[in-house]
Amino acid sequence: MPEPVANIDAPIHPSFVLADMQGQQRDFSEWQGKHTLLNFWATWCAPCRREIPLLKAFQEEHGPNGFQVIGIAVDYVDMVISYAEAAEFNYPILIGQEDAMAVAETSGIEFVGLPFTMIVTADGELINAHIGEIHAAVLELIVSVLSELDSGAIDKAAAREALDTL
Repeated sequence: MPEPVANIDAPIHPSFVLADMQGQQRDFSEWQGKHTLLNFWATWCAPCRREIPLLKAFQEEHGPNGFQVIGIAVDYVDMVISYAEAAEFNYPILIGQEDAMAVAETSGIEFVGLPFTMIVTADGELINAHIGEIHAAVLELIVSVLSELDSGAIDKAAAREALDTL
């Protein structure tokens, strides 16, 4: 059973720069205009590794429809690069240790471990977060709620509330 999605009370707009696997600094604003899942993970984290195939399938299916997964590895660069060769990610991987944790902490949500996934709307607002391993039902709810938000059927307050129902 998935962990409940955590509630976000005040608007937060994540802003950060982290290195990718090639060492280039990447600004989160590069993905503005897409609903983004910021997935914090590590190579040593078994639940993190289990959810990667699901996130890859999500990116493949929903990427063309305005969704973007970004993996943020809270790990050592060499470990991530080695793991990435076998994982064959189809979404960007950014790497940091303390810097990556600082990004996660901007959510204001108390979490005790990884994985941790922040859900950011296309206009850059953190709308909710999921603590623990993400599952297909959670991803389906995220797509459904953000699609309703896009269509104008619900506002951000209703979207937050809907994502809090798991």
